[in-house]
Amino acid sequence: MLKKIISIKNIGNFVDLRPHGQVEFSKMALIYGENGKGKTTLSAILRSLGTNKTEYILGRRSLGVPDTESIVVSILTDDGTVKFNSSKSSEWDKSVKNIEIFDSIFVNENVFSGDYVDLEHQRKLYLFVVGEESVERAKKIDELTQKINDLNPQIRVQESDVKNLIKGGMDLTVFVDLPDDPNAQSKLDKKEKELRDYSESAEIKKRSSFNLITLPQIEIEIIKAKLSQTLETVSTTAEKRTLEHLQKHAIPDGENWIRQGVEHICDETCPFCGQSLHSIDVIGAFRDYFNQTYILLKKDIGEAKAKYDSVLSEAMLRNTQKDIFTNNTSFEFWKDFLQFGKTPEIDTDFLQRAWDNIKNELANYFDKKLQAPLESIELGELQSLKQYEELLAMVNGYNFVLNEANKQITELKKKVAQTDEQVLKAEIVKLQNQIIRYSATGKSECDKYQALLKEKEKLEKEKKSERKILETETNLTFSKYQSRINYHLEQIGVSFRIHETKPNFKGGKASSSFSIGINGNYIELGGQDIDKPVFKNTLSDGDKNTLAFALFLAKLDHDTKLHEKIVVFDDPVNSLDRYRKNYTIEQIESVSKATKQVIVLSHDPYFLRELWGKFERSNAATLCIKRTGNSSHIEAWNIEKETDTDYIVNYRELYEYMENGDLESEQMRSVARCIRPALEGYFRMKYPLDFSAKEWLNDFIRKVRASTSDSRLFAMKGIIDETEKISEYSSKYHHKQNHNTEPIDDVTLRSYVNRTFKIIHQ
Repeated sequence: MLKKIISIKNIGNFVDLRPHGQVEFSKMALIYGENGKGKTTLSAILRSLGTNKTEYILGRRSLGVPDTESIVVSILTDDGTVKFNSSKSSEWDKSVKNIEIFDSIFVNENVFSGDYVDLEHQRKLYLFVVGEESVERAKKIDELTQKINDLNPQIRVQESDVKNLIKGGMDLTVFVDLPDDPNAQSKLDKKEKELRDYSESAEIKKRSSFNLITLPQIEIEIIKAKLSQTLETVSTTAEKRTLEHLQKHAIPDGENWIRQGVEHICDETCPFCGQSLHSIDVIGAFRDYFNQTYILLKKDIGEAKAKYDSVLSEAMLRNTQKDIFTNNTSFEFWKDFLQFGKTPEIDTDFLQRAWDNIKNELANYFDKKLQAPLESIELGELQSLKQYEELLAMVNGYNFVLNEANKQITELKKKVAQTDEQVLKAEIVKLQNQIIRYSATGKSECDKYQALLKEKEKLEKEKKSERKILETETNLTFSKYQSRINYHLEQIGVSFRIHETKPNFKGGKASSSFSIGINGNYIELGGQDIDKPVFKNTLSDGDKNTLAFALFLAKLDHDTKLHEKIVVFDDPVNSLDRYRKNYTIEQIESVSKATKQVIVLSHDPYFLRELWGKFERSNAATLCIKRTGNSSHIEAWNIEKETDTDYIVNYRELYEYMENGDLESEQMRSVARCIRPALEGYFRMKYPLDFSAKEWLNDFIRKVRASTSDSRLFAMKGIIDETEKISEYSSKYHHKQNHNTEPIDDVTLRSYVNRTFKIIHQ
């Protein structure tokens, strides 16, 4: 039996797992974890432990962890601690051979992946079904398979030798079957001359035109306007009150001083003396003066600076330089075909200087404005602007030359003769291969290849004959499994059954096959057509998982050593409806009575709650996987508390507050927010027909007030005023604008909680 996960390092989300609290497993271990926290990884670790195949965990190395760091797992079992350390060994120091696991790996390997049942699934299903008893009977077929497998590398080597002779991408079979042509060489010479004639035109067709250069536009008048902006648009009242205050106190740099003070106001108290500012109306004037126009002014200036930082960025400059470099390279090709008025050139050093200078000078002006937004900054004569205008003129001349050249390129490409070059090349390749195929070397290598194929064909015929023997011997075993699988499918209540379960030998190895029957019709397992019923489009995801689960249960039903097994179920209720979940719970309960231990992992806490209710508390451990920092950990899990209804959760928080006494302010606000939903939950349970899921407490209160003596709600009128008062108190802490500022004290809160309990307990 597995007793405890001691440590896991560097596997999936378990970067450094250290269990917290009481995390020992029992005969029944229920483990809850949200999707993505590590359930599947934990299942893969247990599969690796049971099979001693470490690839199940080596492929799950935690992302970001270097290969030099070891993957480490340590698990306590009833036979001692079992360990794996990738830096010391490629295997576990001990393996636990008695683990059976139902998880996505089991489904994907033995039943189906995605929408298909492929050959590999059928092979593994065969071994899963027949077990050890029939493996020996398949040995003769395996020996023949091995001979074929031994022959296959020789065929591949010879195939490679033949392929090395082939020109182009011609298929091997096509090459071997090419007819002999005595005139092949003269035909080849003629075709190669045709290709040379078209070589230059083909190159012209592939070459692209020149890239025109575009420089950012410097909107100097707009920049001047941005830098000269002031706060002239502030409201008259705010401006008057603020300026009067500044004149009265004659504070040096008073405007900035007041602005900074306004920015530090928090919770409506003075940042200097801490007194309340609620009744001081001049503060409102300050806010109007600075918080609106001033902030918008800074934002406008910042956006203008960001615009020019972007359009004059290093990345934009690099792109421009790259286009110039590409054009220079293209020029070397096109100069032999075009008539240039002059050579297209741009001084890239001058481009760099002009770009950097205008960028830096504009940035300095904007930074100066941002440091003193209230001041009007005069944009003087920019030396860099003159330089930039020279650059613009240089680029315009450069683009003019390129634009004229591009017109010539367009005309030149129109004149290039249109030739089907691929057809010509294919004809040349075929002629080359015909000559090679019937050369001395080609003939010898092809004869060897064809002889090996004949030997393989002979072995496969013998193997086919032997298959019939194994089919007869294993049909009974498959029939037995088919019966048990269909029993479970019938109990679960699905509409399909499996039929014609039998062995076959696709691909040379023993495998299984079966069909799905629905209302007398049989569907293909691996068919990919969607215009007819196949496995892909006939069975739902729930049906497919149900089939896999029934197969797993049938395996357990026929396992004579089940009492020695540890059985793991990883999310066994994915895509299942309510009844199928109930059947799953029944079967897990039944399996637990016949096995040494059962471990269930699930992302559904309520499924685990139902399952937990089937077992003695002393025999059931409830754990959870939680993420702390960058690693998932295993902790003890209070399944009862974590799966309670909202009403019970709210009720418990009120009760624990009354029992435990005074709390911190924010904790008391949380308690206060529980009062109203606790009342709602209570009334929903007491009056389920009158209090719908879409209604709230205030809606219910209105219904009670409007009720007449013949209504069920009429009896509530005696407490409805009290209920409304309690609700109003709790509501203050639900409103977003209040729940961090509304005062709260222990005495008042305790009183309202007591009043709430009186209503609930009446």
